[in-house]
Amino acid sequence: MRIVAIIFGILTAIVDLILVIVSIAVPEVSLWGWIVVLTIVTVGLFFSANKVKKQKEARQAAQVARNTPFMEETAISAIAQGELPVVTGTPVLLEEGEVAHYYAPATKIVTKNKAVGRTGSGAGVRVRVAKGVSVSTGGGSSRTVYGEVTETYSGAIVLTNRRIVFIHNQAGFECKISALTAVTPVDGSVVVQAGSKTYQFSVARQDLFVSALSMVTGK
Repeated sequence: MRIVAIIFGILTAIVDLILVIVSIAVPEVSLWGWIVVLTIVTVGLFFSANKVKKQKEARQAAQVARNTPFMEETAISAIAQGELPVVTGTPVLLEEGEVAHYYAPATKIVTKNKAVGRTGSGAGVRVRVAKGVSVSTGGGSSRTVYGEVTETYSGAIVLTNRRIVFIHNQAGFECKISALTAVTPVDGSVVVQAGSKTYQFSVARQDLFVSALSMVTGK
């Protein structure tokens, strides 16, 4: 609220300055009309500034939520100290003898080689600008142009003593710890490989997740 008050004070000072100038240059008959207009503008700017501030706070809160594990502070501290906590309240149906050790927001990252447009030998170009929408110039024979397209799916990761489970209604996956052949941090994400299958995802407090996974695998 202090920032909003400062902004409002600045706007008020500007309006006062304009009113002084107007009172000198504009006849008194028109002065009250200017006062009404400037008052409306000031109120509009105030609410606009307040709306921007709230949007910024909402984005910051969302960012904090994405980077905060769904676990109690005691569990987070335990992992930081090299111990595996027992995490309860996850949506994963645990098997007999299975225990959850990590639960946090995560984003699955999928990169595929897809058609991104069409082009011809000087006859024209066809480029996809949005899903299901493309723009073309010219005509004649053409060929498909391929490029890497990255898709992301926001969900949650649960690490147990037996599995890594990514929870998502369309892009969920499950990877058994016993099947893991490699775990590699890549550009703010983690790539896990199980035989011929590879999964890439970012997870809240990646450092803690990697530590917990290392403890689970014993490596």
